[in-house]
Amino acid sequence: MMLDAPITDQEFDTELDPDACRALWCEVIYDQWELVFGKRWSANKNESDFALNWFGSQGFADAAHLAGFDPAWLYAVFLHRLEQSEGGV
Repeated sequence: MMLDAPITDQEFDTELDPDACRALWCEVIYDQWELVFGKRWSANKNESDFALNWFGSQGFADAAHLAGFDPAWLYAVFLHRLEQSEGGV
């Protein structure tokens, strides 16, 4: 597959719903939050470790921005919750 090949057989919806897009990015953040703090922590250690490292990354900042949050504020909330969790993660 050529990465620079033009896309000619796909149609794109030019009228995206901003609320649906924001909800998608909120769900991405929530899913990672649950991997760190939720019941899913022990289910898959690799995913949980990835999520723990994801917070504070550029990908996190991009997702926070797209969800309508200030990334610095949301990361501070994450760090506070991490500190408050039972002995950390």
